[in-house]
Amino acid sequence: MLLDIALGPQENVVATFEKWNAATDLDKEFDWGTFRLLPFVYERLRSLDLDHPLMGRLKGIYRLAFYETQSIVHVAASMLSNLQAAGIPTMMIKGVPLALSYYRSPAVRPMRDFDFAVPPSMSHRAVAIVEAQGWTRLGYCRDEDLLYRHSMPFRNAAGKEMDLHWHCLVEDGSKAANDWFWARSTPLIVGPCTTLQPDATALLLHTILHGLRSNPEPPVRWVADATRLIDSSPGVDWDELVRFAIERRLTHRLSLGLAYLKRRFNCAIPEDAFTQLEALRPSLLEKIENTVFLGDSTTIAENPFGRRWVKFIEYTRMMRIWPLGQVIAQFPDYMRYRADLPHKRDLLPYLASYPRRGLKRLATRHISGPAKE
Repeated sequence: MLLDIALGPQENVVATFEKWNAATDLDKEFDWGTFRLLPFVYERLRSLDLDHPLMGRLKGIYRLAFYETQSIVHVAASMLSNLQAAGIPTMMIKGVPLALSYYRSPAVRPMRDFDFAVPPSMSHRAVAIVEAQGWTRLGYCRDEDLLYRHSMPFRNAAGKEMDLHWHCLVEDGSKAANDWFWARSTPLIVGPCTTLQPDATALLLHTILHGLRSNPEPPVRWVADATRLIDSSPGVDWDELVRFAIERRLTHRLSLGLAYLKRRFNCAIPEDAFTQLEALRPSLLEKIENTVFLGDSTTIAENPFGRRWVKFIEYTRMMRIWPLGQVIAQFPDYMRYRADLPHKRDLLPYLASYPRRGLKRLATRHISGPAKE
């Protein structure tokens, strides 16, 4: 309903808002995916001059979102300046370029963190500079992540968070994919700093692929972001979007996302784009990835086999980066890395003990019984 209020036909907005208000307890905690749509809803209702008791409360949320977004932009500008002073090119991705370039006000696009990319060859230097500025890695991040992952999360002493990317896409860390994003970048002013941002074509691809991945938090924001990109000027180069998706075997989720936007919100997407994408069967690699990306991430995480399947899926991305021989040769080291073992010689004893450890976990679960509410 919030998406309908923000994006739907004008004649239905007020009635949908009244229906949503009647069905919602505003004093209960909102999930972030829902809450971050409220500034967009306020802007739409304000444009219709709606007189409603809830407008004052929504205005407060809008102002808070404006302050928090500006605060993140300020921190991002400082980090970008430090990296650029060291000769490292930067490109903002995800929330900041959307907020600054595609929405009427930064308040309409709340975010909790900011994301930026650097060239893969400079990722080690970039991590060192970030840490020298007082930022610490989140979770259990290691230097080996620079080989096997696409990004690394950080937090500073003030509680601000950011993700440093060396690959623009989770799904494809190949040189061809990274080069495509950097080649299609345009200038972006972030505070006193000038950096780069993907153009509407690359950002739309990124938005849909990210939005359709399974997420414990409802990732509905991608729908609003995608509509802004599609309606932007000069807009999306549809031929190039389809060509790149076909070349990099990223057509299935892109097709699902575009079909939803067309069917649900009548977005101006050329029929040729649908025809080309829907005529293609997903590649084997896409089918394997979609078992995780389009699945229930919570259920997968609770299943021991599911967790190991996720690790395998993550490694299949290396097929887009390395020759097949390297993919095969590197797999034992990847298993060592994911098992958090210091040496490859520790891998065989670890694997040999797996059945025993699995039986022990099952026995413990049987004795303790199901968890109580």
